[in-house]
Amino acid sequence: MNASGNIKASIRQLRVPGRPSVTDYFDSFTKLPDAEIRRIFETALKLRDEHRYDESMQKFSALLGLNPTSDQHIALLILIGNIHYLKREYPAALEIYQEAWNAALAINNQEAAGFAYGNAGIIYHVISKPDKALEFQKKALEIDLQLGNKHWEATHLGNIGHIYRQKCEIDKALEYYMKAVEIDRQLGNKHGEANQLGNIGLIYREKGELDKALEYHMKAVEIDHQLGNKHGEATHLGNIGLIYREKGEIDNALTCFEQALKIFKAIGAVPVIRLIEQTIAAIHNNLR
Repeated sequence: MNASGNIKASIRQLRVPGRPSVTDYFDSFTKLPDAEIRRIFETALKLRDEHRYDESMQKFSALLGLNPTSDQHIALLILIGNIHYLKREYPAALEIYQEAWNAALAINNQEAAGFAYGNAGIIYHVISKPDKALEFQKKALEIDLQLGNKHWEATHLGNIGHIYRQKCEIDKALEYYMKAVEIDRQLGNKHGEANQLGNIGLIYREKGELDKALEYHMKAVEIDHQLGNKHGEATHLGNIGLIYREKGEIDNALTCFEQALKIFKAIGAVPVIRLIEQTIAAIHNNLR
């Protein structure tokens, strides 16, 4: 069962707080006629969502022993690799992703190979090997271009932007973020657009162009507010607060930090709450 005919149902980003997203490749497990296999698969996902990673991996591993198709085998490998990523077992994740892309290339499943490459690129980015990260993200991007997969093209362009930013090549980072946001706009992908606008704002802040940075973050916060993406909205508000502080507009900075803090408290984002509280306290101390 090749997933290329049903992208939305078979592929999704696995969002990990504080780290870049990797990609789940489900193939067509949720549509299997075998109710027992589908039950095991759905249980494995539920266990993973509950952070019961070892139990989840046992379920996915059990499915490997139930004579999956070649495409399903690859999907399971990628899912197992993603659990290793969640557990910060990065060498193990890379080993599994390599097994997945080799298996995918052996049956000419370019799409699955691309997601395995992209996930490997994320690992190399996290462990601060930007040249390797760039190599694998560009392999994934090349497959996106071959398949005409615009959504994932935008995602991988954004990931490449992150890597160039890690390499302190901020003009190259800006180039890739701009390409990504243009595609997201063409697709009507508002979530992706807001994310890339925020990235562009970060670059302009690093370049010292604070008014341009403010412009992009303002656009991003407006979109996330419309979408009801509370975490994104609060993140952009925090970045706007930092820009106002650098511009010396302390009242505006405090207003943004307090708005961000209120949202983060509402959604229970504990690590960020502490950081913003410390930032607000430092501003008040400087005003005394």
